[in-house]
Amino acid sequence: MVSIAETLGFETIMRSMAGRDLHIGSAKAAMILINAERRSRGWTFADCQTASGICASTFFALASGSHDARMSTMVAIAGAMGFDLVLREREGSRYVRA
Repeated sequence: MVSIAETLGFETIMRSMAGRDLHIGSAKAAMILINAERRSRGWTFADCQTASGICASTFFALASGSHDARMSTMVAIAGAMGFDLVLREREGSRYVRA
């Protein structure tokens, strides 16, 4: 997801409910931020499953870096943690809008 967005001239941003934008360069970077938020809340992987609808074993695999996430999975997990995933056009992008 992130690599496709970068290729098309977008940067992937995780936006917190407070409006803070965090640029993420990879799905792994996103999962590091999400996992840090999970730990700060004291949530288990089972809690994440309940909040996001994503299987706890999938969440664990993503958090450990042994599995790549689909966009729908990342959106569900980020949303459960209070983040929005946003694609923002990179300044100077070589792609031209029609």
